Amino acid sequence: MNYEMIRHFGAARVLSGQPPLALGRLAAMTLDERNAAYDAVAGHFAWNVTEYFENRPFTAFSILRDPLERICSFFNFVHRSTSHPANAIFKKRLKSLNDLTEALMRPHPIFFKEWSNYYTRAFSGLSIDRFVDGDSAKGVLGPAGFGATFDEARSLVEERIADRRLIIGEQPLIEAFLRDKGVLEGSLTHRNVAPKVDPAQSDYEVATVATLSPATRALLLEWNALDMALLGAVAPDSVRHRGVAVVGGGASPSA
Repeated sequence: MNYEMIRHFGAARVLSGQPPLALGRLAAMTLDERNAAYDAVAGHFAWNVTEYFENRPFTAFSILRDPLERICSFFNFVHRSTSHPANAIFKKRLKSLNDLTEALMRPHPIFFKEWSNYYTRAFSGLSIDRFVDGDSAKGVLGPAGFGATFDEARSLVEERIADRRLIIGEQPLIEAFLRDKGVLEGSLTHRNVAPKVDPAQSDYEVATVATLSPATRALLLEWNALDMALLGAVAPDSVRHRGVAVVGGGASPSA
């Protein structure tokens, strides 16, 4: 999608790149400068990026993947990408996704940012503090003590979907949206940023949902309880690998 946005608007008119650096550039500009400089934002940005373009109409969109499939893909991508910040720790500590433990996940921000309720944070614009006062408090939204709840986050997402400010779904739905807006002709192409690897020739165990151990699967479902519940509510077809999610302290089916 990033390629199509850049092709349509032009590279200079699309804000992209690593979010912390891109947001730093926006923060150094005035509102008028930001509005004059950019026509689109493309990349792994949360809803909060819209706050830099005050009073400007916009539509956010995203192709959804089942959370477990997304994590497996991310694991493989990091192992193939020597320039990724997490490559070193993956090569040293995580040759197999089934080596993942709670103790390994807790101290490393990469797991929290990318492998824990990514969609809920991105679409609501609320941060999630999974650990409050050193305790494992699943489903707590916002900085410690902020008090936002999952229901509030879900309501924000549902409201944005209803207003057509947020378009989410699987690839055919997003392709139709982009064609309607004149951004896309035909279908999205797969532009892999790293080559596919033959598992037999790899120095890591290529991850798929089918290769997850029961313990790893349970751990990832626990860390993504909010995403499983959110997607189960607003885009149930995108949640293929269902389990039991813990939201707000009570157990309920994730979808």
